[in-house]
Amino acid sequence: MDPDCHFVHVSRLPVAHGRDQLGAITAPNAWRFAAGPSLGAIMPNATALAGEYSPRGIRASLMMIVSCGYALGPAACGITRITLGLVFPGGPL
Repeated sequence: MDPDCHFVHVSRLPVAHGRDQLGAITAPNAWRFAAGPSLGAIMPNATALAGEYSPRGIRASLMMIVSCGYALGPAACGITRITLGLVFPGGPL
């Protein structure tokens, strides 16, 4: 590693059970914790906006699609992760 490099590679830190050597919560866990309430607050707003700005004839269908997107998005991420793991075995995934 270059001694002039000032970047910290989080993936190379010794981590056990979500904590580093000093026992502090690692940054990815803190971001996950912050993302949970944030996405929970966005969900009703996105559904309400879809209902307000959609045409009357497809309003219910569009609100249903927006609501299903919150479950299908993480499922797509899981499927993508499995596929990448099979295509690139032994990688960082």
